[in-house]
Order: sequence, then structure tokens, then C-alpha cells
Amino acid sequence: MVYHLLIDFRPQRKNDVSHYQRAIEIQQRLEAVLELVAAEQYSTPQIACEIDVSTATVSRCIDALRKQGHSIESVKIDGQWCYRLHGSSQKGSSKLAKAGKS
Repeated sequence: MVYHLLIDFRPQRKNDVSHYQRAIEIQQRLEAVLELVAAEQYSTPQIACEIDVSTATVSRCIDALRKQGHSIESVKIDGQWCYRLHGSSQKGSSKLAKAGKS
């Protein structure tokens, strides 16, 4: 009796679910950063602390949000550099208030 084994040498694809989940996490992080920027009182280190990421990740998020068309600028408030949405007069947001972060 002869047995034939089928061997698949193709590289295994990552699980589509984990890729999808990663995309959702990134989008949620961008939304959280945008909400903190809209609050007009958070610096890069403070945003990093609030959402538990590195300052480099915050900088990448700010760049990504700018590429999406958000007009984010740096302003000095009480001797501290903070981000704000250009033309925004909004102080905080309803989602931050619900999360207890406003």
C-alpha cells in the first residue's frame, strides 16, 4: 500500500481576523488621539499616557490624522506645547466625558 502525503509549501497567511482586529485597534487609537487633540490641552507625553502608548506612536497618529485631512496644529498654552484642531473652539468631547477623561 502506498500513501501519498500532500505537503503545502506555500507560506501560511496570517489569520484575517487578527489583521482585521489590528485595523480596528489602530482606528480606535486614532479616534482617541483626535478626541484628546480636540480637548486642546494635551501634549504628546500626556496623550501617550492617556492612551497607554509611546510618544513615537502618538507622533505617528498625529501624522496619520493630518494625512486624513485633520488640520492639527501645535500651540503653546501656559508654557506647554499642546495640540489643537485648527479653527476648533471645542473643549473636550462627549466621548471623553463618557469615558471620564474630560
